[in-house]
Amino acid sequence: MARELIMKANSSGMPFLYVVGDSWFFSKKTAGLAGSLGKVWIFESKKDRVVLIPHGWVHPSKWAMPREKSKVAEAHYKTTKHTYWCYAKDVIMKKVGRVNILISYQSEGLSGEPKFL
Repeated sequence: MARELIMKANSSGMPFLYVVGDSWFFSKKTAGLAGSLGKVWIFESKKDRVVLIPHGWVHPSKWAMPREKSKVAEAHYKTTKHTYWCYAKDVIMKKVGRVNILISYQSEGLSGEPKFL
């Protein structure tokens, strides 16, 4: 369904740069289609995704803490009036390939459950 909507919007000449979706729509095919059309894609990651680190495949939460706190940026979302602390890493995600993953926390101390986009 997501790929059909992306193709329909693109073929109709609708101007757009981003393809955004929740984890339900995140797949290698959908991300690949968006990328092939020159669109930036942003999807929430499914909870069962794993990424490759030197010691093998792990869930992103196993390495989510940044090594350098200076790389963490504060981000404000005006629509929900929440503040998130975020940073990004380039990783290889199983079944998807190389992605830039955004790790966000709702607390400045980077505690609690992170979200992966």
